[in-house]
Amino acid sequence: MATVADIIAGKASKKILSISGDASLLDAVNFMTEKKVGVVTILDGDFIAGVLSERDVVRALAKYGEQATAQTVQSIMTTNIFIVRPEDEVNHCMQIMTKKRVRHLPVCDADDKLVGIISIGDTVKTSMREQTFVIEQLERYIEGA
Repeated sequence: MATVADIIAGKASKKILSISGDASLLDAVNFMTEKKVGVVTILDGDFIAGVLSERDVVRALAKYGEQATAQTVQSIMTTNIFIVRPEDEVNHCMQIMTKKRVRHLPVCDADDKLVGIISIGDTVKTSMREQTFVIEQLERYIEGA
């Protein structure tokens, strides 16, 4: 069974994108657009203080209207964060994402330092690769190869 560490190791970019909690929402949206990501982290040293997702942006727009872009990231970010560990299995991550209705999970080591972030797309791709492998092995077994 694949683990979170396997996903992180296979990512093209291992860079964790973060933005200051003091940044404006407009700056954060521009940053996310430039980097082509749906979430950024807000760090307190090496530790995660929050995440800002596209969903947070939409909620801020609904709440503050035109004034949303002037709000700070810190006032809008999600702080009730569900994290996973590198040794966690991909199926566990998919269960969290489904139950908690989140699309990204920060990955923290045993000391709670942020070491990566995975997306629902990462988990689906990994799960599909595993299923394809199992199917191929079963086909070979059935064919007697």
